[in-house]
Amino acid sequence: DTWCNSDPDLVVISFENIMPVADAGINQTVLIYQTVDLDGSGSTDENGDTLSYQWSLMSKPADSQTEFMNPLDPFTSFVTDIPGEYVISLVVNDGFADSEPSNITVVALNYCDALLFKLTEILDTVNAMDKSVFKNRRMKRVLGRKINCVIWMVNRGCCRAAYHKLEKDILKKTNGCAEHGAPDRNDWIRNCDAQDEL
Repeated sequence: DTWCNSDPDLVVISFENIMPVADAGINQTVLIYQTVDLDGSGSTDENGDTLSYQWSLMSKPADSQTEFMNPLDPFTSFVTDIPGEYVISLVVNDGFADSEPSNITVVALNYCDALLFKLTEILDTVNAMDKSVFKNRRMKRVLGRKINCVIWMVNRGCCRAAYHKLEKDILKKTNGCAEHGAPDRNDWIRNCDAQDEL
């Protein structure tokens, strides 16, 4: 007061920060020239501190010029410009400490590779089917050979011939349910659930 000072009163404040945890999302496979959307909003901080974000391209294919649209936002994106692997890293900061990096891999496929990947999936689907869903039991093996033939064509750059075989041969044997609601006389697969799966 105006006459004298009090004795001091001491308060001890202690604080232990818990390091935040970054979450860059999941690995992705995309086509070349596709925009890749990234979501870091799953990152957390046990103390409830506001997070800041830092996205980085740890590695990318040689000659790639791609960059992040907004590397400091929780949501960002980039465009794949070269086929190959892009390793993405996210670090978050709670105002006191950086998190450990969270890394994901984005694989950009050219159209041929993407087609081969899809054809391999289709072949695996046919191989996993029970022979009983086919009009006769040997058709499963023959259909597998036809798909292998298309894979062979694509590998040799014969894309027009591969497309023709898919559209005029294979599709005609598997699309009755999609077009008519039931297997038609051309269908090798006599079961709509199996056709839908393929």
